[in-house]
Amino acid sequence: MSQRWNVVLNGENAVAMELVHYVGDRLHDLLGISDRYVVEYLIGLAGKSVSAASFIQQLRDTDTVTVDDSMVAFAQELWNKVSQWHIMFIIAVYCIQLFSI
Repeated sequence: MSQRWNVVLNGENAVAMELVHYVGDRLHDLLGISDRYVVEYLIGLAGKSVSAASFIQQLRDTDTVTVDDSMVAFAQELWNKVSQWHIMFIIAVYCIQLFSI
């Protein structure tokens, strides 16, 4: 693996860990729990959702958590963070491929 890929992957890991900590802290504030599996589930569900509204609806449908106003605000924040993270990663990979010729 090239040095450039290592930089992207290490950067992705740092962002991912920051996101995990953020979600864990917010869950603790909102629900009084900070379970790693719940954190990973929420991040994964947000990543698979096409919009914040669909993420919120999936939370309601799965009955994972009580979806009140504070949870809706958190879900919107989380979806925004996850979608921005995906966009930044895709751009970084594209730039590496573009300039690796």
